[in-house]
Amino acid sequence: MKKFKDETVGQMYEKVDGGDVDGFLSYLEPDVVFIFGSEPAVYGKESVRAFARGLLSQVNGVKHDLLDVWDLDGKSKKLVKGEVTYALKTGNTITLPFLNLFVLNEDLITEFQIYADPRRFYESL
Repeated sequence: MKKFKDETVGQMYEKVDGGDVDGFLSYLEPDVVFIFGSEPAVYGKESVRAFARGLLSQVNGVKHDLLDVWDLDGKSKKLVKGEVTYALKTGNTITLPFLNLFVLNEDLITEFQIYADPRRFYESL
């Protein structure tokens, strides 16, 4: 098992940016709780897989730029600040700020909360 370090955060986002949903899921606990903005919570890796594939199917690409990573509460929580750029199927791009909170066991994310306003993303589709 890997320790969830700051460099692990970047590696996880590289999986998302590369469209590697299974690679992304390898960082999550089987019973993970995943919340994207004001969307209802998604429970478990298989539900997160469906959510991620659905979201990625709506765009030509995604790129996360990580601006800062903080450890909270020792090492059991991480806060990640960044910007995400979506390459839309219309040929346009949209960049949105985000702040993500990860609740961790030693190795994997048990709770993944994305604090972002997805309205501009959904309105641009």
